[in-house]
Amino acid sequence: MRLITDQDEIIANFVSQGVGRKIHPPYTAMGWVDIDPVGNWRLVSGAVFNDYTGSSIEISIYGRMTRQTMREAFRYVFLQLGCLRLTARTRRNNTRIKKMLPRMGFVLEGSLKRFFGSAESHTALIYRLDADEAQRWIHGQRSTAT
Repeated sequence: MRLITDQDEIIANFVSQGVGRKIHPPYTAMGWVDIDPVGNWRLVSGAVFNDYTGSSIEISIYGRMTRQTMREAFRYVFLQLGCLRLTARTRRNNTRIKKMLPRMGFVLEGSLKRFFGSAESHTALIYRLDADEAQRWIHGQRSTAT
C-alpha cells in the first residue's frame, strides 16, 4: 500500500461512508492506496484527524489498517504534531475495533451514552493512546498494553 496525502475530502468521504457517520471539517486525512500494474489506484484505507487541541487529536479510521498504516498515522500525530494523546471512539458493538485498539496500546477511558443515536448500541466507547506507548509502536516494539 502507498500513502497519499493532500486528498483530505476524498479520504474523509471514504472514511465517513465506512464508519457510517459524517466527519465534519476542519480535518486532515491520510489514505493508503493499492496501485495496479497500469497505474490505476484504489483507496483501501484512510485515517481522518480532527478536534486538534495542540496536545490531543482524534482519529477516525476505516479500511485495511496494517502496522505500516498505523505507524504512519502515529508518526503524524506524535512526531509531526507533537501530541501527547490520540483519541479514538467506536460504537459499543464494534467488536473488531474493540479488540484492535488495545492491541495497539489504546486504553479504554469511558463511554458516552447515545453518542451515535438512541439505541444502546449507539453508545460510544472512548479510547486513548499516550505518546509514550505510541513511541513503542513507531519504533516497531510490541505494545505493553494487555
